[in-house]
Amino acid sequence: MNEKQLKEWFDNLHSIPEVKNPEVKLITWETVRNLLLPEIEETVEKEQETYDFEDGNGPVPAHKHPNGGGWVANTAHVDNTAFVGENAKVYGNARVYGNARVFGNARVFGNAEIPRGTVSTGDLKG
Repeated sequence: MNEKQLKEWFDNLHSIPEVKNPEVKLITWETVRNLLLPEIEETVEKEQETYDFEDGNGPVPAHKHPNGGGWVANTAHVDNTAFVGENAKVYGNARVYGNARVFGNARVFGNAEIPRGTVSTGDLKG
């Protein structure tokens, strides 16, 4: 969603009959824009990041995991409670669940799944 789409949503909200009620206090467009647009722009920026996992696919959409800072392809899934270390990588259709930890230069890829509580320091391919 960009600023134009957010503004259209805001304008449509004000056309709903229940919202036209003068007793209903509405926030201003400026408030909505200042509260939501930075978060939307940050999300879009993350979606546009790419990383080359050196698996022959070249740079692919990816992001740094918030818990540990390791690279995660957008096609993979890592729970927010899991840890992906700074030099670790998760890509392909890999899945990392719960409080699993991926350390060092570990690569989790293919269809690999790491269940909660598992610690990985080496490559796991599924």
